[in-house]
Amino acid sequence: MGTTQAQRGAVSCILVGGTTLTPKVPAEFFGTEGAITAMDTTLKTISAMGRIVTIPDTCDFFATDDGNTATENRVVEFETTATSGDVSQPLTAQTMDLLSDSNAAPGGASTNADFSGALRSILGTDADDGTASIQDAWRNSIVAAGVGLGIELSFPSDFYPSLLGGTFKSAGSVYVDSVGQEYNIPDQGLVVELSENVALGTVTAVHQATRSFAMGGLIIKLNPDPRFGAEIFGGPLSTTLLSEDVFFNGLTSALSTLESADPTTAAGIEAIEQATGLLSMGVGGYNVGADLLLAQSVESTILDENAPPIVAVSRAEFRDNQNRIRLVASIDQPLKVNLDTWQIRLLDANGMSLLQDTLAAVIDPLTRTAEADFSTRGAINTSQVQTVEISVVSAESADIIIETWARVGNTLEGL
Repeated sequence: MGTTQAQRGAVSCILVGGTTLTPKVPAEFFGTEGAITAMDTTLKTISAMGRIVTIPDTCDFFATDDGNTATENRVVEFETTATSGDVSQPLTAQTMDLLSDSNAAPGGASTNADFSGALRSILGTDADDGTASIQDAWRNSIVAAGVGLGIELSFPSDFYPSLLGGTFKSAGSVYVDSVGQEYNIPDQGLVVELSENVALGTVTAVHQATRSFAMGGLIIKLNPDPRFGAEIFGGPLSTTLLSEDVFFNGLTSALSTLESADPTTAAGIEAIEQATGLLSMGVGGYNVGADLLLAQSVESTILDENAPPIVAVSRAEFRDNQNRIRLVASIDQPLKVNLDTWQIRLLDANGMSLLQDTLAAVIDPLTRTAEADFSTRGAINTSQVQTVEISVVSAESADIIIETWARVGNTLEGL
């Protein structure tokens, strides 16, 4: 990385105590991605990879990265949110105490009804004051889930997992105060996470009482740590946010279908295939010991019958030099709206229609989704297209869903 001023993240920063810092000359850059070995919520520092990084209160950030010296003053935020009470809020130097194990444990400041507490320390050592209670919480949680899921846990009665801690990712520059004291300031990136462990497979057991499920011998529970949260996505496209009740009821129903369906009949075979699909998923989170994965993101195809259908665009390409456009859209619940056709409209900056096309709907019998693949070449001056409108039309010839996307360069907003 070079040392020009435009490559720095900011022109000045202010610490929580009011000290003003400016970039060191000549510029000196740093980055970390490693275990958190210490954290001081009073000094607002996090230590990782042999470097002490200071989290400032605010910085005058460069508004652009092309050499423009214009700046904008902003509070420095982690790319992580924390939960305090029932409120999810940005994590900053002022609120970084929410990262501490003691605040994330049951009864701590950031515990709420949805997150019962931390099961793993944020530090890569056993030094934090919350470690003992976290280890006890881990043991109670995994033992109860193991019994409920019918998984035999083989560790001895006095065993506790090694607490590997969290990962600190940062990128920034060295700054100095008025007397030349140096500070590592993360003006280009600031992330705290526990891990990036992923499990892919089919759910083999579920236990409603402990809100846990299993993939083979791996016990999976939703992350109870308020510092990092948990989300469950479902629907055929894995884009619908699900509640815990919908998710676990869906798992229970699918497993029941596997047990009761007759594999010797066509209807039974179809039911088994559909249930197996619902039970196949990807889970991202962090391990605590070898047997427990705490899920921060679950991507499933469990369906929320009460959720509205979602229309999404997965591909959008504009080639103005060839007057060519390609669009691929999909809907996750076409049967719910009795989908018959798609209507694609291309609009100019004034909302005037440049081109309209109707496509027949084809529903995939396995995923029960429908896709529209639209393309045009040479029919219009594609440089005039500023908005794409996609309508889902039912068999009763009614527009059930109309969605629009703004063009951004050679694609659509959000892609």
